[in-house]
Amino acid sequence: MNPKMDPQATILVVDDEPRLLQWSQSILSGKGYQVLTASDGLAALAVLQKNAVELAIVDLVMPGMEGLETIQQIRRNHPDVKILAVSAAFQKATYLKVAKLVGAHSTMPKPLNPEVLVDTVRDLLSLHASLEAEVSPKPAI
Repeated sequence: MNPKMDPQATILVVDDEPRLLQWSQSILSGKGYQVLTASDGLAALAVLQKNAVELAIVDLVMPGMEGLETIQQIRRNHPDVKILAVSAAFQKATYLKVAKLVGAHSTMPKPLNPEVLVDTVRDLLSLHASLEAEVSPKPAI
């Protein structure tokens, strides 16, 4: 198996656009990932309370709890979850920079390119796996 792809990894996609949720789910589940979705930040936090998730893809501009606050809450309550922030906002460069400052591991402007999305997800999950390996206790010999 390719070490950069964990087909058992669970990804949470958080976006208020139903078409983007469906598109992301189709692309990522087609690559073997389990994909959960949430339409806003509060729903995302509820999903994270009930499911083990390795990666969250979070839109920055959403009604209710917006993406920056969602990222901060994920980092505070689920520090092992890797976060990819996405935005199509007019000032997306600024929003994406701020997202990294508040805890996103990577950022991506919308519209999303499927190949770039999959490559970024693989890279972030590879980082997740390597960090887990570093903190796993080694058996004594």
